[in-house]
Amino acid sequence: MKNIIIAVVIVIIGAGIFLTHPFKSRAPEVVDTSTTTPIENTDSSTTPIKSPTQTPATTEKLSATDLKTIQELKDTWNKYLTAAKAHDADTTTSLSFQVSDSCQHLDKTQKECFALMDTLVSAFSDIKISDFTTAWYDSRQAILFSKQKPTTLDGNIGFYQPRIYFGMKDGKYKVLSVFPNWGRFANKDIVKAANVQEFLQKGTLDSDKDGLTDMEENCDNGGGPDSIKNCKKTDPFARDENKNGWWDGVEIYIRPITN
Repeated sequence: MKNIIIAVVIVIIGAGIFLTHPFKSRAPEVVDTSTTTPIENTDSSTTPIKSPTQTPATTEKLSATDLKTIQELKDTWNKYLTAAKAHDADTTTSLSFQVSDSCQHLDKTQKECFALMDTLVSAFSDIKISDFTTAWYDSRQAILFSKQKPTTLDGNIGFYQPRIYFGMKDGKYKVLSVFPNWGRFANKDIVKAANVQEFLQKGTLDSDKDGLTDMEENCDNGGGPDSIKNCKKTDPFARDENKNGWWDGVEIYIRPITN
């Protein structure tokens, strides 16, 4: 029963100008696959959600603070992407939580850095900033989600939902890591058509809203707990398991991994 959720190959860019994180098999996700209505769900609290039946994909009325924060994140990302398109390393650095080796020493690796910027711009060429309507955030980090885009991959029903991760630095949200092609798909050879929506909802549930699905926190790729090799389990109902201020799904993108 392995691989009944198909994760799209993810372009992991950014992380303070394009830092590739070490846990590529654990891509985060949370969506409501039963509707294409934009999900408007924010959470400014770091208190873990304890109810296993509570899904984060609920529609809520956004507060003025939510709208302001979402706009701040969108503005930061728009400036970052514009700067990358112009090969403006100074601006991208100023908007980054951390900087990759290729972009730290432009006198030696300018070509590599600019190539990474071009990859970023290309990956987001068909993604509109207006599609990003959802954010989870607190005073330390934020995750900005786009609208879900139902589609198929090799005949398998699913969706894409680009997302951008931010870390707080110098009093401002800075770009940490990005996922332009993040998605989830149900393997048609295993999941019956009548069960696709239910299956995708289960596979994308993120009970504690930390950026890792419950399945990922259980090291489950669809084949049951521990079916992801070399994976360390985390509590799907504790947003910050080690209580260091970083959500479990955000911390894995920080270099070096914080304790």
